[in-house]
Order: sequence, then C-alpha cells, then structure tokens
Amino acid sequence: MTAKECLQILRDIKDVAFATVDEKGMPHSRMIDVMLVEEEKLYFCTARGKNSEKR
Repeated sequence: MTAKECLQILRDIKDVAFATVDEKGMPHSRMIDVMLVEEEKLYFCTARGKNSEKR
C-alpha cells in the first residue's frame, strides 16, 4: 500500500487518533488531521503547544 493510498483511507475516516508512549512507557493519544503525502511520507497537524513532536 502506498502512502497516497493510506492518506486517502485516513481522509475517508476523518477522525484519526495518533498514539505514542513517553519515556516511562505511558501511553498518550491525540486527534490529528492528516494533511498531505510527499515523497511517500504522511504529514499531519495537531494543536500548538502539544508535546506530539517530542514523542
């Protein structure tokens, strides 16, 4: 499956949860908006001030 096909599936679903774990192994999830595919990579947005980029 290509990244473009994944993007279309995520856009069709509309509400996407992104889940990670912190350095202690504690789970965290947040809602995201998948924005685009470029060079077979998915790019997404979340609210400013979140720690998403650190996990």
